[in-house]
Amino acid sequence: MKCFNQVAAVLLTTSMLSSATPASAHNHTDSTSPHSPKSNENEGTPITPTSAIQTAELFLQKHLGPQAKHYRLLVQDRMTVPEIVTGDADKLTANSPLTYAYPIRFERLINGIPLDHSTITVWVGQTGEILRYEDHSQIHDPSAFPIPSRAITMTEAKKAFTKHLELYPYYRKQQLFTSIQSGERPKTAPVLKYEVETAVINALTGEKIWLEPASRHTQYPDTIVPLKKTGTDLLIYSQADAAALIQQQFGIHPDQMQHSVQLGIHPASGLPEDTYQWVDEPTGRTITMTIDHARRHITSLILPEPLATHTPGKRITSEAAQRAAISYLEGFLNTNETMKITQVFLSSRDSLIPGWVDQGKLAMESPIRFDGDQYVIVFSRLHDGIPVQDDSFGVSVDAATGAFRSYYAFSPAATDSLPAVPAKLSVDQARKAYLDQLSLELRYVWPRFHGQFAPQPYLVYVPKNKFSFIDATTGKMI
Repeated sequence: MKCFNQVAAVLLTTSMLSSATPASAHNHTDSTSPHSPKSNENEGTPITPTSAIQTAELFLQKHLGPQAKHYRLLVQDRMTVPEIVTGDADKLTANSPLTYAYPIRFERLINGIPLDHSTITVWVGQTGEILRYEDHSQIHDPSAFPIPSRAITMTEAKKAFTKHLELYPYYRKQQLFTSIQSGERPKTAPVLKYEVETAVINALTGEKIWLEPASRHTQYPDTIVPLKKTGTDLLIYSQADAAALIQQQFGIHPDQMQHSVQLGIHPASGLPEDTYQWVDEPTGRTITMTIDHARRHITSLILPEPLATHTPGKRITSEAAQRAAISYLEGFLNTNETMKITQVFLSSRDSLIPGWVDQGKLAMESPIRFDGDQYVIVFSRLHDGIPVQDDSFGVSVDAATGAFRSYYAFSPAATDSLPAVPAKLSVDQARKAYLDQLSLELRYVWPRFHGQFAPQPYLVYVPKNKFSFIDATTGKMI
């Protein structure tokens, strides 16, 4: 399934905030084992990843006994690189020593089929000791799951999968090639690629399954729009400048609120930025603006939900939302530009909360603060007519009125030149390269949301090889 553009993901967090962590799986244990079996004879000698896996398997067999046969090793790229084990978070201090361990994960099997998001992790220290044991597996009655023998064939599944396969070309200035979780310094490089949108196929019917309601509410219009700046360059040198702009543009008076300033680092560019914030203490309504510390350009602006209530279900069209977003974005630009609208997402309770959720129970057990229905529109700059994924802007507007809600600029500071491509792979060539290397597997999925499970689990076909994208110059799967 296609991941949201990073800008859309950032803006989405402004519309839905959880005040409680989703409930854990039915059977969850997180503990440090008092027994630390060694896998190597020479204490203090770092073990190999293979020895760490063997140690974890032996521990699991001893710990679970006959039940260990219902788990299998979950092969992951980063399992061969030690990660930091923090221990009890509430006992950590700035001087706490860092301990590294191999996170060896096992996934739950039902009828011999792996169940998604049902795992046990055994943390093996670099000298072979068991440092931590985490049980996030789900205990369900196997009879509740579809019988694997009723699944369509792999050939039929691949045909169904191919029908829903979509490819989208993007440039990216800073493509991450090393997992941040791996313990190594992240490596980035510019790339021309095809993003792949895949489907989850119902293994009993061959039809596409919408496991996440957000997917139904996302559009990829691929619309090119000319943008013209509508005023003078927006340069903000102080919080007073920021307050004056907000009052002039949006009719809100930040100077009547409690205000604060702090210096931070922009998550995309890594450059210093100033964050101005205003809080209306009686209502808790907040305005936040961030400024590039050196250039004084606005990098984000988030306004609170309007106080006025709207007629339930009243919404402007997606096209009207895009027109409103264009007018707001033009107000933030310092030059005339041509961009492409690459994504439109309707953020609402319907799009974020599955229909099978008991919202009455949700309100009591896992209260969610929802910040009103919004359209999130993502714009990307173009290079050779192709959108640059990490040189993008996001604007969200009120879904009922089209009023401005937030703005975010995502642009890396690096000046790495984008690759010169005399001839990139066509969509058909990239599709063939993907399908030639595609391998599907059967998995069980039982959707859940904040501790509530869907009425029934599904038996599905999903890609076995977890490719992130296709290199559009070589056809290599990355």
